[in-house]
Amino acid sequence: MLYLYYENSFDGFLTAVFDAFCLRRTDIHLLSDNAEPPLLFECRNVPFDSEKSQRVQNGISQKLGDGTLRLIWTAWLSHKSGIEDTLLKYLRLAFRLGTDISKMPQNDTVLKTTAAAKRVTTEATRFKEIVRFKKYKGIYFADIYPDCEILPLIAGHFADRFSHQNFIIRDRRYGKALIYYNGQTAITDMTEFDDPDDMMEDDFEDMWKKYYHAMCIESRKSRRRLLSVMPLKYHRYMTEMQQPVIKSREAEKTNSTDVHLR
Repeated sequence: MLYLYYENSFDGFLTAVFDAFCLRRTDIHLLSDNAEPPLLFECRNVPFDSEKSQRVQNGISQKLGDGTLRLIWTAWLSHKSGIEDTLLKYLRLAFRLGTDISKMPQNDTVLKTTAAAKRVTTEATRFKEIVRFKKYKGIYFADIYPDCEILPLIAGHFADRFSHQNFIIRDRRYGKALIYYNGQTAITDMTEFDDPDDMMEDDFEDMWKKYYHAMCIESRKSRRRLLSVMPLKYHRYMTEMQQPVIKSREAEKTNSTDVHLR
């Protein structure tokens, strides 16, 4: 049994796919380089090769269609345990039949691949609705902790929606950040996620809280219904699920006095 370790990127994965096909062995498994190496089995590191990666992409697009390439990419973003082996099997079968096999749900490999891709797109759609921002020095920040790597799928949505605002969405699970600045979009690795010392709740965040609580009709509240459409694990990202900060007039006077005294 042979394990091929690839650089943890989609291009790195395609490089490993290229090597796996060239080796013509059926006992090959693919793992990203941040996975634990198995004991008692042969392991090889597969350095990223842009030419190999591009050849695999071209082969998939030309022989199986762009839809298959996107399906493989989306399923890979799930980072589900064993997804690399599933995708390798999918590609072996698809190239052997020479056609798009996504319409063969009775096949276990096809079923696992399409299910993984659907999991990613479903979570991306959900996060498009629940991401909330905090403002700091003219830039809006949002932190997320998704199950799948969804930044590539939500980048276009937020770039279009907030085209006149600079923002950063930080994925704490995968150590990446979506940065939109002066009309330019980029996804980059981030090793540190320290919050600025003076990043506090602002009017933008309070607006969401107050809007949600004002629109909520007490007699129609249904926690069961709420959890059915928005699972509890996502509530921490939603500003309106937190209690609004409502300042009293006395507090405002006190704050005003404090500022004046300084």
